[in-house]
Amino acid sequence: MKRVLLIGILSGIIITNQNICSKQHKRQCLKKHGKQQSKKSTEKSSMSAITYNLNGGRFGDNLFSYCKTRWLADKYGIPLLYKPFQYSKKLKLHKKGIKYTRRSPLKFKAACYLTGSRFRKLQPEEGILYIKKWYYDVKVDWKDAVFIKKLRKLIRPSVPLDNNIMLPKNCVTVAVHVRRGGGYRRDTRRVIDNQPLRFASDQFYIDQIKRLATMFEGKDLYVHIFTDDPNPEVIVENFKRAVNMDRITYGCRKSGNNSHSYVLEDFFAMMKFDCLIRPKSHYSRFVERLGNNKVIIAPIHVSKNKEGEVIDTIRIRQLTDTGWKIKKTKLL
Repeated sequence: MKRVLLIGILSGIIITNQNICSKQHKRQCLKKHGKQQSKKSTEKSSMSAITYNLNGGRFGDNLFSYCKTRWLADKYGIPLLYKPFQYSKKLKLHKKGIKYTRRSPLKFKAACYLTGSRFRKLQPEEGILYIKKWYYDVKVDWKDAVFIKKLRKLIRPSVPLDNNIMLPKNCVTVAVHVRRGGGYRRDTRRVIDNQPLRFASDQFYIDQIKRLATMFEGKDLYVHIFTDDPNPEVIVENFKRAVNMDRITYGCRKSGNNSHSYVLEDFFAMMKFDCLIRPKSHYSRFVERLGNNKVIIAPIHVSKNKEGEVIDTIRIRQLTDTGWKIKKTKLL
């Protein structure tokens, strides 16, 4: 009985050892064949490149990611691997450069996320695919005329857009970007209430329309409301009643407004107006950066009072005969 038991134990040890050896050999083979397959599939690039992760946000957020990465690519002289985002296929940039694919990382010696201060200086000749996360801080010089000229060539329509906004002549034209959420899933009531710079109050817009009327005293104004609100005519009537000036006429798109309609149409239309009143929005920030507006008014700071947080400081950027002038104005 003892002899039988001993033989059984020894047999179990032998079988167990064989299984361990078999698993180790399998891992070694997979590792070996994986390396061989990698060598056969493609040669590793000796030049680095850069791409970006999208945050799943709206058009302005994704455009911001693209432009920051474009800046780094140009700064270090490395290719940008372009990832499409919503509406980008209708832009010139979609047909320019190299597109990112799932196999793109395999063409490089390593792939590294840009995080913190670890990659303050990229290595163009190390064969690294750099991946810029949404929140990675990039100091872009938005005053660089060469860079802005390049962006203007890339960020323009590649297909005809349905833009039926006719600008009247012999008056000062004013584009007003009123962001309300438009049913966008992330713009909840709580988000809107807690971000007064992004979702500026009616009073902010009313006061700035009055300000422009004073700046262009004696001239007629045409004010067009660009909004994702489904009832833009209500906004127009509120502004018209509160401003109460006969020399100002108003317009808006009367139907179909929401967070995903007329995104590109309104984006490029706003660039053609003389003046722009905007909230803190990447969408209309790029209108300012790429457009032909001569006066731009935007909120930059809030303070708290009994009613909550209110805008207390604005920035006025104006093109004069001697160049751009920037002025910060306290409201309270």
